[in-house]
Amino acid sequence: MDELEILLNKYGDNYNLHEVVNFCDLNFINTSSNGIKWVRDFVDEMLKRQIFCFFYILTRVDSVVNNKDLVKSLRQVGLVQVEMGLEVYNKGIEINQSYEAINFLRKQRIDITPCGFVTYHPYSNISELRNNAEFLKNKFL
Repeated sequence: MDELEILLNKYGDNYNLHEVVNFCDLNFINTSSNGIKWVRDFVDEMLKRQIFCFFYILTRVDSVVNNKDLVKSLRQVGLVQVEMGLEVYNKGIEINQSYEAINFLRKQRIDITPCGFVTYHPYSNISELRNNAEFLKNKFL
């Protein structure tokens, strides 16, 4: 948190430099108990120090769906964009969870950047390809 505070104090008014802080953790909302505690501590520390900045995270669909209260807390301290893999192949994630995560984030006014959407795999059939195309069309075009 000290590093973030130093950077914001030094460059915060210079939006030509960067207007959104990008946290490059592959799963910012880690679902382990230590990971959840870390994110809660992060939010608490930002509130305590009265730090507010717009920021962007990467996370998984199931991390959003299973931690909605935490996402709301992150939004309160500046979360404006989430990048998440929407693929369901071999991730233990159902397509309905992707819809739920997208709808929830939109309701919170958090932008979504889809990444890692695997449109096909060796066992794909035409129906799955159509469903994938329809999903992307409905949610992102």
